[in-house]
Amino acid sequence: MPFFSIIIPSYNRSAQIGTALNSLIKQSVSDFEIIIVDDGSVDDTKEIVLEFSRSYSFIRYIHQDNNGVCSARNTGAKMAQGLYLIFLDSDDEVEANWLHDFCELLKNNNYEIGFCNMKQIDKGNNIKWVDASNPYNNSNKKGKYIAGMFAIRSEIFKEVGMYDENIKYGENTELGIRLRIREATMGFINQYNFIYNKSVGTESKNNLNKLNSNVYTVNKHPEYFAKNPVTKKLFLQVAAVAAARQGMQKKANDIFKGLLKENKRDVKLWLQYLITLNSFLTKMKWR
Repeated sequence: MPFFSIIIPSYNRSAQIGTALNSLIKQSVSDFEIIIVDDGSVDDTKEIVLEFSRSYSFIRYIHQDNNGVCSARNTGAKMAQGLYLIFLDSDDEVEANWLHDFCELLKNNNYEIGFCNMKQIDKGNNIKWVDASNPYNNSNKKGKYIAGMFAIRSEIFKEVGMYDENIKYGENTELGIRLRIREATMGFINQYNFIYNKSVGTESKNNLNKLNSNVYTVNKHPEYFAKNPVTKKLFLQVAAVAAARQGMQKKANDIFKGLLKENKRDVKLWLQYLITLNSFLTKMKWR
């Protein structure tokens, strides 16, 4: 049994997936397997991955009909043999000590989840450094659930229900909510071992997905959001703005109206609500 199973979902990413695989091949430890889940690609993803697998026996290729990133990750998790699972997107990279540092942290402390820090690179090659132990710079919530930043014990991932396949945006955040509710034990690596490339556009940025998934998540976890009203407000604000950008003015207005019942003194919410009363202002504010 390998210590790690690295699960990479991929949909039409043949131009990027080689970079991810090359960074994994350079790992300083060898106790891992890589599972590529091809989510119905129509490009040459299969040929590229199989070329790698001919040279590296620890790379496995699985094909499924296109069903979304959550389904692909869950498929990989079901096939995985590792004690810990790590999810990585096909357009991201990792440093050579990524697995070594996870291994040291998890073997020495028996944590259920381990986090590393993130180096985020945007389209203009600007770099943002994200500390997993304080990702929101508020010394409050620890841990940031982005694929590549965390390793989770396989049994815990399955115990909490794996990824929710109803969600098309923010699926890692929703998984994190369930793990916080469960109070999973966690530890942190003080190294920026994960490289997140924001240069490739993804379906997760779709406004309709943001709207539906954020509202769904709030409705799914009422007790959690009742205890975390600021987080609830942020989730629904994002949903309302996404609705406005999607041309769904009334939906945006209804969400802002609902938020004002719980945040009557929030000036920004009042302004957003008032803007959505006027179609011209709505289009000007949220093109």
